[in-house]
Amino acid sequence: MKKIRAVIVDDEAPAREEMMFLLKKHDDIDVVGSVSGGEEALQKILEYKPDLLFLDIQMPELSGFDLISLIKELKPKPIVVLVTAYDKYALKAFEFEALDYLLKPVNEKRIEKTLQRVREILNRYKISDKLDSLINKLDSEGPDFTKIPAEKNGRIYLINPSDIYYAYSEEGKTFIKTRNNSLLTSFTLRDLEKRFDSTAFFRAHKSYLVNLNKVKEIQPWSYSTYKLVLKDGSEINVSRNHAKELRGILGI
Repeated sequence: MKKIRAVIVDDEAPAREEMMFLLKKHDDIDVVGSVSGGEEALQKILEYKPDLLFLDIQMPELSGFDLISLIKELKPKPIVVLVTAYDKYALKAFEFEALDYLLKPVNEKRIEKTLQRVREILNRYKISDKLDSLINKLDSEGPDFTKIPAEKNGRIYLINPSDIYYAYSEEGKTFIKTRNNSLLTSFTLRDLEKRFDSTAFFRAHKSYLVNLNKVKEIQPWSYSTYKLVLKDGSEINVSRNHAKELRGILGI
């Protein structure tokens, strides 16, 4: 089992010791650094490339937010969990994309909840890396390979374009919808447009790419646009920008 490497950053020694005590109860966590300030933390991060950072906010010289700003361009960038005695920074923590915001003293149940979220995210990272690797391999084999790698519940499937009802983007991720499943893919909608047969797949909206072979009915909609009703019962609105293109495809 590959362990999750963590660094603890807090200017108070008792707080570092308490966090170390809590983390040692989890066999998959390896604390590779426990430091008192931002500059020392930065050295540890660059040296060990940790997966996880437990970070105090109010510290001399470099604050927790200062440190986040310094490491925001790192690849891979550690997951940040802010640990503080003050609740007034919660909104700012969200702006700095911290995964969690823990108030001192941290108890065992709360840290377990945080670690479970960390495990889920790191697992998604691993799956995403596998998808990217597979996509690069398939691309190198030439354009004749048309199946789309996609993931669900930790398993990667190769999807025939003819089985796809539509693809959509949501919160920066791209999903493929078949009759019974919705699966994650590393392709963007623009990538899929290039890969698919352009006569079968239609960009109905900036967030939707629809397989016209799966459309059961086209209904007039507001402002001279349309609603696509698919064979699985899904309904997708065509944006005004793409309605003219649809009329051209249909010859209406």
